[in-house]
Amino acid sequence: LSTYKGPSDLANGKGWTLPAISWFIDQTIGGAVATNTHGSSLEHGSLSDQVLSFQVVVANGSLVEISHESHPHLMRAMKVNLGRLGIVTEMTMRIIPQTAVRRTLETLDFASYVGRMKAIQEDYKTALKTGRHSNVKRALKPLWDTQIQYHAALGQVWWAHYERLEDTSPY
Repeated sequence: LSTYKGPSDLANGKGWTLPAISWFIDQTIGGAVATNTHGSSLEHGSLSDQVLSFQVVVANGSLVEISHESHPHLMRAMKVNLGRLGIVTEMTMRIIPQTAVRRTLETLDFASYVGRMKAIQEDYKTALKTGRHSNVKRALKPLWDTQIQYHAALGQVWWAHYERLEDTSPY
């Protein structure tokens, strides 16, 4: 993955984005990270998984830098802290070059959803028996960058799949 090194990185007219794609566009990164929600992906994890380090003011007023290297146990806790471990003043996050994304949204009834998940599970179990990582990855492809929401009152499942499109810009 690339890392942003400053304004010169933007000279080509392209931007940067987070690897995990969020279902909602009107949420805060701090709230999503503090609750370890949103942006779930088998490849990239959640938005919390994109955090490389936190700067936190803790109860005694100290400013603490928390990363996987400095405080691995606190880093795991900070990724779902619900605001209880201190005041986050800064987060350093993993970024990648921005590309176009296609979102496909399907509405399924619950029985269709269960059937689809069972088919994916069977394909996965068959792939495991081959002992080949490429087969397992192929079997899980339908879930790779997919987010699922169940709406009990409606009896519906929203199945959103995100696909990063190849760079087709003229720049």
